[in-house]
Amino acid sequence: MKKTGFTITFEDGESHTRYLTPVGIKDAYWLNSKGKQLQQVDRFTTEALFGESIKIQINTFNVKDGKKIDVKIKAQIGGNIIPDFEEIIHTIKVENNKAILKDFYIDPKWYDETVENYYYDTTPVNGFTPKAHQTLVNPDEAITFTFDVKFKDKEWSTSKSLPKQDTDYLKPVSYRRNYEELIGLININDVSQKDIKNNYENKFIINKNSKVIKVVEKFIKKISSQGIEAAEILHLIDEYAPKLWKISAKEVQKNNYDDRPLYWARNKMLTYLKRNPCYKGDFNLETSEVYKGTKLDTAINDFENKSRNYTGVDFSKAKAGNKKKILITGFDPFQLNPDPKFSTNMGPDSADTFNPSGIVALYLNKNKEFLNQDIYIQTCIFPVRYEDFDKKVVEKLISKHISKVDAIITTSLNGGNNWFDIEADAIEYRGGFHDNICIGGQDYIKYNYNTNRFVPNTSITHNLTTLPKKKIFGNNSSLKINGLNVKFDSTKLSSSTEGGGGNYLSNEIMFIATSIRGKSNKPVGHFHLANLRSINRVNEVINVTSEIIKKIIK
Repeated sequence: MKKTGFTITFEDGESHTRYLTPVGIKDAYWLNSKGKQLQQVDRFTTEALFGESIKIQINTFNVKDGKKIDVKIKAQIGGNIIPDFEEIIHTIKVENNKAILKDFYIDPKWYDETVENYYYDTTPVNGFTPKAHQTLVNPDEAITFTFDVKFKDKEWSTSKSLPKQDTDYLKPVSYRRNYEELIGLININDVSQKDIKNNYENKFIINKNSKVIKVVEKFIKKISSQGIEAAEILHLIDEYAPKLWKISAKEVQKNNYDDRPLYWARNKMLTYLKRNPCYKGDFNLETSEVYKGTKLDTAINDFENKSRNYTGVDFSKAKAGNKKKILITGFDPFQLNPDPKFSTNMGPDSADTFNPSGIVALYLNKNKEFLNQDIYIQTCIFPVRYEDFDKKVVEKLISKHISKVDAIITTSLNGGNNWFDIEADAIEYRGGFHDNICIGGQDYIKYNYNTNRFVPNTSITHNLTTLPKKKIFGNNSSLKINGLNVKFDSTKLSSSTEGGGGNYLSNEIMFIATSIRGKSNKPVGHFHLANLRSINRVNEVINVTSEIIKKIIK
């Protein structure tokens, strides 16, 4: 290191040079909480999550202990400083030629989730080559943190911008929304864009159900609080997941017929649950898959079980006078992607979609009208996702309650049909139409579904319904209720690829339920609900369903 100094010449002509020991700031780095230097991997600091506290280490030379250094944190995107970012200035002291800023909190509110994009394939986009079936962020669109440093007694004009190398810049990451969750951010006025406020998720959470939004906001605020631990999160789930179900059911039972506030609220709450840094390492950053058996996996299952009412179904609470006990299940909305390029053989999707079976389930849970007729109904809503079915969520619920009930009726939307069907049979055959996580079978590969996560099943075994045809239809195979057609569908009994309800998850849930029923004559089967197109006609679907229930258990 080059020394600087000055020379003094005395009267006798003798001169003496005095050298000054140079002092200064050498370099600086971001460190994790354990003191390990953080560096980028594929242009992201994957070891630093939003919501974590990390450190900065500044290395000096020849600086006395106690010397103060100012550190100004800066944020930039694509190399451009964010002008309205609140610059944070910290003052720290040198000790042994090191100055350490111990707690820099990467506030989750700084994360911009609208830069997330789900890619169906590897087609380059604006020079960026993605990977198929992954939610990715273009590094040039991600927020990056650097800092300026100077000695306390100096002007900012003397400061250094650090770290020196781009790979040492802090570019933190967060859980990225999966395909299903990301649809919620789509701008309701421009499906090619995402918006943090004016999106489908908020459209239904905020505008449709004011009590649901309070649950969502309180949960997100608490789960995003600094330093919250996994045990505390489980307590939050215990409180807010069943509350979400109960409030949603109460709203529907007040004739506010809509299942979408519950659906979108659950997605949003789960997104923020997954983003908590205490679950670091429990998910794949690019595929957004949660690793099985992790703490995060346990927390998600707990939230799903309670917000879908799996754990809330309890027939022991039926009063002695309730002579009949019935389990009814519904499904989430599906076919939600509004991207016009994502069009299937059933036509384009729509994020406005509702599912009358979910609304029916919310309406009938502990329904007072039926209680007054000594009928105790318990309900739940299943996801439209193959992987949940592969985790045996249906088997677990049906097996637990089949011995306690007088009937089990699974329900779903009857495709585009404007009539109701009692399905005569179900087949053990998984056709592969895309689910809510963009997983589908080979038959639909042209639509760029994720076939790698699709588990096929083509056993072609048929199970028959035990819902009493005679009680429902008499000697006929159809009837009208309030002017709407209800049919007994036995058209696929000899099919090798379809049951009465096709080969999607509505068929699969009936096959599972009837398999658990076995040879018993207990009424177990599937009721396909008419697609009357308008949510304003859901009351008609509820009325027909109620009449069918009465016929089944009379």
